[in-house]
Amino acid sequence: MLRPFFCLLLALLAFAAPVLANEARLLVYKQLDHNRVVPYNFALGQPINVTLTVINVGDATAHDVAVEDHWSEAMFKVEGSDASQRWDEIAPGAQVSVSYFVTPNVEGGFESLPARVAYKPTADAPLQYGYSSSVTNLNVIPSEAFLKQTSSHTSEWLLFFALLGGFVVVPGLKWYEVASSFQRGARRTKAE
Repeated sequence: MLRPFFCLLLALLAFAAPVLANEARLLVYKQLDHNRVVPYNFALGQPINVTLTVINVGDATAHDVAVEDHWSEAMFKVEGSDASQRWDEIAPGAQVSVSYFVTPNVEGGFESLPARVAYKPTADAPLQYGYSSSVTNLNVIPSEAFLKQTSSHTSEWLLFFALLGGFVVVPGLKWYEVASSFQRGARRTKAE
């Protein structure tokens, strides 16, 4: 019972202490754009947009900020902007972002390791290091399988509705034919 309370208290002190000391405190958030239909499944050979967002939640300016994100060269090719970025300063309450693309070269499961940020919490302080969130349980599948999972399947739906229409229209036409013959027969009887 007391253990969660002490963990919460330590976490609050860890986040509050640098803010009370008038220092910069950086948070790094790593995000991979993925298809909402099949979350965290990616197509082999198709680029994945990666965004690193650095937020200064402290009361002072962060100096000499450098963020690095490493991807296995055997599994991924980094494209676009570099996965490493530097800023001279990040003001309190400000946020900066860097986006780049990685293209998977190998099928299978992988984990996106955390990005690392190095910064000085004050101009004369030594470097501090922090890490971003990581993204786990990512899966690279063949392009054909990915398209099959994410396709709107238009041709299949059209075929389904055409067959469904056949099952509804054909009996409906037969009913109309039978109902019409009864009505014609009823008219002849009245006329006689």
